[in-house]
Amino acid sequence: MSNRLSVCASAAFSLAILSSGAQARPRTAMVETPPEVVRRVADSGLRLLEEARRAPPCVLRLEILPAHKTFPAFLPVRLVMRLSNTGRHKLEGDFSLGQDGGFVFVCVAQGSGAFVTYTSERFLAAQRKSREGRRFLLQPAGAVSEEIALLYNDTTGDYAFPRAGRYRIIAAGSFCPRVGKQLPACCHLASREVSIEITNPSRSEARALGLYRGKEQAKVLQEESDDADAIDELRTLLARYPDSKYAALTREALLRLGERGSSVRAAVGIKRNLFPNDQRLDVNVHLDFPRPTPLAGVLQSISRQAHVPLILDPRLDSRRLALAPQDMSLREFMYRSAGVMGEWRAEGGGYRLVFKH
Repeated sequence: MSNRLSVCASAAFSLAILSSGAQARPRTAMVETPPEVVRRVADSGLRLLEEARRAPPCVLRLEILPAHKTFPAFLPVRLVMRLSNTGRHKLEGDFSLGQDGGFVFVCVAQGSGAFVTYTSERFLAAQRKSREGRRFLLQPAGAVSEEIALLYNDTTGDYAFPRAGRYRIIAAGSFCPRVGKQLPACCHLASREVSIEITNPSRSEARALGLYRGKEQAKVLQEESDDADAIDELRTLLARYPDSKYAALTREALLRLGERGSSVRAAVGIKRNLFPNDQRLDVNVHLDFPRPTPLAGVLQSISRQAHVPLILDPRLDSRRLALAPQDMSLREFMYRSAGVMGEWRAEGGGYRLVFKH
């Protein structure tokens, strides 16, 4: 592949990691999409981007907002995708974004290179979902948003941002909003380009990166594989380099799977590291957020249950959390909700989730 290669990507992945289980070395993955199908989807993304750039103005506006201007190499690049109604009338239609199956591509170009489509198995699975019958109302000046993350690119068989340097990102989407009883009017949208910088890992991170970097490790983090050898590498990373930035992502992946074994809890340091002297964090709370929910609202709900004040940094307002109905300790929930971009700090009688620089 050329060093000037670019990528057109879509949808988010949810971070998860599966237990290795028995002593055998199994490898389980989503049904792998044939390469020719990946190529067809990639070509569709490029065609949509080209059409959207030539399309007339629409009452809908598509935006992408990077979480940072600079990202370390081989960590997910997190973006917020937003769709806004700029008109005077409420709109009805399917305004799904991200991994819910919305028809939106996020396009990435290295340097001045041309855009190429990025895909992942999770995105392809979402695109196969039927969009029929999904209808939402979007009020004037209203907007919907979704946090997405890009890591491994199936189109090129490499990380989406494989080397240090400047990258340009643009989104393209297709929507068919309807006003009142009028027939739907379809429009193709392109966002403005944004630029980010990918930086090389420091020397101190090199050894941790050796355990973290690899196709199977990335697929595990994207919930597309439970390759036992890759999982062992990630576990070794946690044990040897617990303070590495790559360990932070791995720890979140373990927790988001919801493994409940005591060895896993010890490995990710729930008891040892996160305010171990506050016994209030051992209380169980009930979570039931099947659809992506603003993190601020989730924290309010959990705070009321546990009687522990939980406050969100305004810079994390765009974050959303989706969790199936389950019970877990408040301490474990705090690990999950912090993710890679945030960290908890004691404040007064409670805790504040702050943006981690």
